[in-house]
Amino acid sequence: MDLLEYEIIVTDFETVRNEYVKTKAAIADSREQVSLPILSTEYHRCVLDEAHRIRNGSAITITAAAINKIRSTYRIAMTGTPFNNEYTDVHGLIEFLRIPPWNNQQLFISSFMKKPNGQRDVKLLDGPRNAILSLTLLSMMVRYVHGDQYCPPDGPPESIFPEIECVPIVSELTPTAGERADQEATRFQWDEDYKEENKDRGSDITPSELFRELIKARLAAIHPELPSARYGEFGIDDAIDDQHWLLVELACKTPSEPPLRHNSSREAFRAMMAASPGRWRSTKTTRAVQSIKEHLGKRTGKIL
Repeated sequence: MDLLEYEIIVTDFETVRNEYVKTKAAIADSREQVSLPILSTEYHRCVLDEAHRIRNGSAITITAAAINKIRSTYRIAMTGTPFNNEYTDVHGLIEFLRIPPWNNQQLFISSFMKKPNGQRDVKLLDGPRNAILSLTLLSMMVRYVHGDQYCPPDGPPESIFPEIECVPIVSELTPTAGERADQEATRFQWDEDYKEENKDRGSDITPSELFRELIKARLAAIHPELPSARYGEFGIDDAIDDQHWLLVELACKTPSEPPLRHNSSREAFRAMMAASPGRWRSTKTTRAVQSIKEHLGKRTGKIL
C-alpha cells in the first residue's frame, strides 16, 4: 500500500502500535519481510487526538514509543486531560512534540522528578522550577474553553464548541438486589443513625472499596446501565450515540462467558486486531472522515 497516494491518513493507536511491534520483530529476524506503510512514510503534519494516552513516555509504554516513531515535519497533540495523575504526565506530550530541552527524558527526570539523594520520585516543585515548567507549557499550548469563538477573516465568528443540549432521562428508582447490597455496604458512610449505633464496630468497607462504590453510584446516577458497561473492548462501538439500546449493548460479557482481566482483555483485542484484515467499526472515525471531507473543499486528494 502506497500511502503517498492519499492526502489524509486516519488511523488509531492500536494500528500504529502493531506496526511498531512488527518493526522490532523484523529487525530481530532480518529474513522476515513485513509491510510497514505508516512508520516508513514521511508526513507533513501529524495530529494526535487523545494525546494523554502517551503521557508515560516512550521509555515506559510501547504505544508511546510507537507514536514517537512517526516521522512528521509538524506535530499537534490534542487532549482534554493533559494531567491524569500529576504534572509529570506532560513529559510524554513534550516528547512527542519534540520540544527541547525537556523532550530529553533524563534531563526532565533530573530537573523535575529526583530527590537530592538520587531516588526517583515525584515532588512538589519549588518556585523557579514551577515557573520553568509553566512557561514551557504556556509556550506550546493553546487552551480552548466553552464559549470561545473562531473568527475567520471573511466571515462572522463561529463557536468552537457546540451548544450543550440537556436531555432528561427518567429512570425507575426501585433498587435492584445488587444496588441494595451496595447501599448496605456503604451505609456506615451515609447513614448517621446507623453510624452512631455501630460506632464500636466500625465500617465494614475499606477506603479503596468505598471509592469504588462511590464511582459506581455516580455512574448509576447518570444511567442505570453504566456501572456494568465496558467501553473500548473488541467489537464495541464508540459510545457517543444517545440510544438506550447502545448502553445495553455495551454490557461487558454474556453471563456464560468468564470475565477477562483488564490486561488480558486488551491483549486479546490487540491479537485479534493484528490477525484480522477486516474493517473496524468506529463512529468517531466515521464522523472524523465526514468532517474532513467537508473541509477538503477544492482539493482532490483521497482519504484512507
